[in-house]
Amino acid sequence: MSQQPNPDSPKQFEGRDICIFLGGAVAHSAVVVRCLHGHCDIETEKAIKLQLNKGYVWIPKKALVPAKSIYQDPDSYKLAKWFNFSKQQFLIVEKNQSISGVSNA
Repeated sequence: MSQQPNPDSPKQFEGRDICIFLGGAVAHSAVVVRCLHGHCDIETEKAIKLQLNKGYVWIPKKALVPAKSIYQDPDSYKLAKWFNFSKQQFLIVEKNQSISGVSNA
């Protein structure tokens, strides 16, 4: 379980477990979602270092958009439409992403 941020601290991500929704698809009666789960080790003024199982990625704070839904954890985010991972980061994300799906078939 992740810790709640300290309201007195300017750092809102450091020390928290974060889930980032990378995308999803709906087809017929199935839903599939791609996520990236990690722990924020370091937070600077402009970016966070997200520690993953196999490596880490730096993500600008402005690229993290809260994923607001009653079904999602408050530590869930999606990426801003303008943000793209570098080729090296993309390879790390591909190794660490989780893919979940449900079907009514």
